[in-house]
Amino acid sequence: MKENIYSSPESDVQINEKIRPKRKLVWKIFFWFNIAVAMLLPLAFFMFEAIEIIDIVDLIIYPFTLVALFGYAYTKKIFTKKLWEILAIIYPLWFIFYEFTAPFALGMPSYGEAQQLDMWILLSFVFGIPTILCLYFYSFKSSEVWHKTNDQQKA
Repeated sequence: MKENIYSSPESDVQINEKIRPKRKLVWKIFFWFNIAVAMLLPLAFFMFEAIEIIDIVDLIIYPFTLVALFGYAYTKKIFTKKLWEILAIIYPLWFIFYEFTAPFALGMPSYGEAQQLDMWILLSFVFGIPTILCLYFYSFKSSEVWHKTNDQQKA
């Protein structure tokens, strides 16, 4: 028997199939590395000469970036998309101000230490640039997080 060449093709794809995009393992490792660093932050109050208001503001912003890292790495909807969009715009500006403008142009050193071009600058990029990318991806490029159906949210 001949098939009708004018009939539409059939597929055994299920409509309610749960499709969860897999995040790269790198983002999960980066998140857990940041958690390990965050565990050491209370020591900053004892190790450094002076903690200024600018350092306290940075310590307040840091947990929000950790939450965004978790949400992005594990594809979780946390708070509202608008919050992360605002943070994705503010954080790069804060990063530039805190790491470069304040210490070099305004003479406000981080944690009371004289700022100089050394390995700490490189280390700030190692943490800062991926965090900025994560905030951008999480807030603007993660439609699978922000537009989940009710079935996907229950899973």
